[in-house]
Amino acid sequence: TAALWAKRLELEAYKKGATKQQVELVPKSPKDSEISISLPVASDKTVRSQYLNFRGGIRFGKLLEDIDAFAGNIAFLHCDDAQSDTMQHTLVTACVDRVDVVKPITLHTEDLVLRGCASWAGRSSLEISVNLLRAESMEPVLKGSVVFVSVGKDGKGVSINPVVPDGADEEEMFKAGGMANEKRREDRRNGK
Repeated sequence: TAALWAKRLELEAYKKGATKQQVELVPKSPKDSEISISLPVASDKTVRSQYLNFRGGIRFGKLLEDIDAFAGNIAFLHCDDAQSDTMQHTLVTACVDRVDVVKPITLHTEDLVLRGCASWAGRSSLEISVNLLRAESMEPVLKGSVVFVSVGKDGKGVSINPVVPDGADEEEMFKAGGMANEKRREDRRNGK
C-alpha cells in the first residue's frame, strides 16, 4: 500500500503550485490509464507476509486496501490533463462496486499481477475496472470495479475527462460500466 501511495505522490508532483481549474476535457481511451503492477507474493517472502493471515490464507482486507489505492492511481491518470498549471482533481472513492473471486487466490504457488484501467466515466464519476491475475498464465483470479467521484472544494461534482472506448473489448467494458451506474442510481432511488 505504501508503494502505491508513493507512486501517487510521484504522479502528482508536477502539479504542485498549480492554480487553474481544468477547463478543457481530454477524451481518453481505457488504454491511456491502464496500469499493471506485480505482487510477488510467491517469490518474495516479505511481500507474502503482508498478505498472509494467521491461517495461511489471504488477508482480504489488505488486498481491498491495495485495490483501492491502485484504482486511485488509475483514476488520477485518467483525470489528469497533462497541464502542469491546472490543479489536480480531488478524487473520492464512492464505492467498491463489485469484487468477484473467480478462482482461488493462492500466495505460495504463483506471483500475482494487478491490472486495471478507467472503463466508464459520467460527468463527475469514474469506474475503474481491476483484475487480479496469475502472473505466469495471466488467468484472472479476481475481477472488480471501484467507483470514484471528482469533487470540488464545495463538495459538488467536478467534470472529468470522458472515456472513449477504442475497440470491441473497451466498448463492452464501457457499456457494462454504464449499466452498473444505472443500477446504482436505481438502487439509490429505491433506498437500497
